[in-house]
Amino acid sequence: LERAGLREADCSPLIQIKGLAAMVEQAVTEVWDDAQNKVRLFLQVPKLQRLRLEEYTRVISATDLLVAFGEELTGHTATLRGSIWSQARDFYASFHRSQLQMLRTALESDSWRPCPLPPGAPINSIQELR
Repeated sequence: LERAGLREADCSPLIQIKGLAAMVEQAVTEVWDDAQNKVRLFLQVPKLQRLRLEEYTRVISATDLLVAFGEELTGHTATLRGSIWSQARDFYASFHRSQLQMLRTALESDSWRPCPLPPGAPINSIQELR
């Protein structure tokens, strides 16, 4: 109440309760904003980009649960959602590039030989593909 410039003697109990409720709501919003900022910083840590796919998926799932909780608690859309989307996009783009590079390397190092197939023959007639 002092923070709001009110003295206890000047307020009826109902006004005191409303004032306290507003202060609690403000405090919850401030705590949630601080938590979002800390999680946003965590998502930007370079080591996070080097996690295995399963580990990264668990981190993003846990972060998404936290966001859902914060949105339910405060009634506001989390600004953290944009950071999650951006970081996940970057992770998966990097992941796909590395997987394509591994596939390219495997295909280039594999020994390829022609497999004769008479014209019009179905592909399942090749013994090696059965």
